Amino acid sequence: MFIGILVRPQKINTFSGTDFQTQFLDQSALQKREDYLTKMDSRHRTISIVLLVFMVIAFSSPVVYAWFDTLHYKGILDKESYDIRIRDNNLMMGGMLGMCVLFFFMISLVKRKMIQGYKSVILSLSQKDFEKMLDINQSMNGVDRFTMSPPFILSQYGLHVFKLGRVLAFLWADVTEFKMTSAPRGGYFIRMKVRGKLYFFTISDHTMLNTLEAECRQRGITIVS
Repeated sequence: MFIGILVRPQKINTFSGTDFQTQFLDQSALQKREDYLTKMDSRHRTISIVLLVFMVIAFSSPVVYAWFDTLHYKGILDKESYDIRIRDNNLMMGGMLGMCVLFFFMISLVKRKMIQGYKSVILSLSQKDFEKMLDINQSMNGVDRFTMSPPFILSQYGLHVFKLGRVLAFLWADVTEFKMTSAPRGGYFIRMKVRGKLYFFTISDHTMLNTLEAECRQRGITIVS
């Protein structure tokens, strides 16, 4: 399942023809956008380092405990039994280290695809849409604001939704219905009908949900209760 997510196309357009318009940017506007993306990269690197340290501690703690527990038996167990316990601990340490590396590698792949998706969308925005994105992002919850990772980005022409390394791109003219339901453990399930086909995604932030719903109302999209 996880591998399937990684090999899916990064950007999924629900429309044909030209994507959202990219307008010419002057040097100051371009620099502001590059500064934003540089800051995003820096924060995600920080998160990756913290995550790696946490995973190393979490995976190594049982091994360290078992290792020190085994040392207490030195002189109590015979040499053969003691050596077997040491060997088993070494095997467990290698296995736990391998699992830690594997999990971190998979998470890093998803994060990399996610950041690439944000960069491609942000660089395609007009300056007006970019400024609008910055204003909307100020209302995000603390975690999303720190990671600079909004669940969606609005533009004059349509909506970009970010889903675990993928980007769903909808033209406003193609969206006909919007429905929200509460998720069992917090957050909200969103269902949108685009060209007769249903698309689903989640939003954890209530303020961002209100922003998206207000935009849909403004665009004349049917809000289904």
